[in-house]
Amino acid sequence: MRYLFADNEFDTEAFELRRDGASVHTTPQVLSILQFLLVSRSRLVTKDELVDEIWGGRAISDAAITVRIRAVREAIGDNGKDQRLIKTVRGVGFRFVGDVRTKSATEPSDIKVDLSSDLPEQPGIDQRPSIAVLPFLFAGDRKDMAFLRYAIPDEVLTELCKARWLMVISRGSSFQLESHQTRPGEILERLNARYCVSGTIEATANGLIVSTELAETAGESVIWRERRRIDLQEVQELRTELVQSICLQLEHSIEQREFSSAQAASPSSLDSWQSFHIGMHHLNLSPVGHNHEAEACFKRSLEIEPTMARARAGLSQVQFFQLHWGNSQEPKKIVEACAETAKHALIDDPYDPFCNLAMARSGSLTRDYAVWRSHIEKAVNLSPSYSVAVADLARLQSVMGEIEQAKVTLSLAERLDPIALNPETTELTRLIIEMEAYDMEAAGTRAARMAEHGRLGLNTFACVLLALHLAGRTEDSRLAAEKMKRHFLPARLADWFSRTNFRNQDWAEATKSSAIAYGLV
Repeated sequence: MRYLFADNEFDTEAFELRRDGASVHTTPQVLSILQFLLVSRSRLVTKDELVDEIWGGRAISDAAITVRIRAVREAIGDNGKDQRLIKTVRGVGFRFVGDVRTKSATEPSDIKVDLSSDLPEQPGIDQRPSIAVLPFLFAGDRKDMAFLRYAIPDEVLTELCKARWLMVISRGSSFQLESHQTRPGEILERLNARYCVSGTIEATANGLIVSTELAETAGESVIWRERRRIDLQEVQELRTELVQSICLQLEHSIEQREFSSAQAASPSSLDSWQSFHIGMHHLNLSPVGHNHEAEACFKRSLEIEPTMARARAGLSQVQFFQLHWGNSQEPKKIVEACAETAKHALIDDPYDPFCNLAMARSGSLTRDYAVWRSHIEKAVNLSPSYSVAVADLARLQSVMGEIEQAKVTLSLAERLDPIALNPETTELTRLIIEMEAYDMEAAGTRAARMAEHGRLGLNTFACVLLALHLAGRTEDSRLAAEKMKRHFLPARLADWFSRTNFRNQDWAEATKSSAIAYGLV
């Protein structure tokens, strides 16, 4: 069945949404919600019905439902203000109110399909890392759990497809092979995949043991392996978290391997993708000292492949960190360049989470909360296991006063990436949460501890100074201000404080008064 509404066409058999003839890239869950609303369009769908249908009756917060409905609206060109297609009945549920026509799958479509598509041209097979996910081996007597040997790798495959920098071999090809019967070298020969994911599921009396392995096919070497126990009562509840954790580790391991390969090659032989990876390595090492090296790598990547969206987003991040660390004599120009570069990255690939993160961060520089929110939420919707974006979303929620949601989101970010997540981001978010809760004693204590750190970004330091000022810690405030004078150029300090636009007006006034009191402007 095909549902036609506005400029959209939803094909239930292909499980695909098109708008103006172009395929809309979104998550399977978003499409499932859309399908349920379309099928039930003659009536109101309550929140409880939606939870039962989509989440299997699990406990789901209203905030999570709101985020998913927002993603559905975005996919079909609607929004919460206009509600042209999906109407919210506050506190009750939702109803699809758009005009809908239906057609069978065999009838020709009214919507002209643009075969050229507006999706960016991706790097060739010789550049993007390719990966095959194989069915897992199942062992044990719990035959009711045997379906997981296909279900978990299928969900891993679906999740990896959101990482547009990876070329994921289709399920139809990779599921023809078996993990325990196929050598990595054979996978390279038959599927031309650079990496392969395999695993086993052992069913015991008390639960499951899920073992996952990433191998490089050319050398038949194991790059990463994980073994995790799950209680039988928690299988369905933890299944999504398990898949996201596996994918996060896979992406980290592949990125590190790609960097190592690129580092071993001579600079003149590097392709666009390898140059990008080395640039990200420099950016992640220490943005203070490695910004120039990262910038050179991203520019080299773009010289080779002008439509390399992630390299352009990387340049935007170089500019963002220039401002973050306060080492620019012309901050206003850098702010504009950061936003413009991020916009160009989105033109090249609007569905890349890293590009949307870059755009969100450019919005955070100018306190453009609409840009900040729309793009950071899109980055998370595109890649729910993208821990950096999840942490940035928690920071936005804290700034917007969404305290409880910020706590939940920050906790998720830390579970996704317990080792490499930037501690400055997490501490800043906790500081803002304490300030929003008017727990100034806790905020002052945390701020004093943060101020002792060797180096903080300007935005973080300014929030630290504000917390110390509001907590009445005069001497600590003075010492923090002196550090800011030493670390940041006067032009950058003047620019930051001139553009301070906290949602909380008391904070905005206190920030400016403290800047004047301590000689920062």
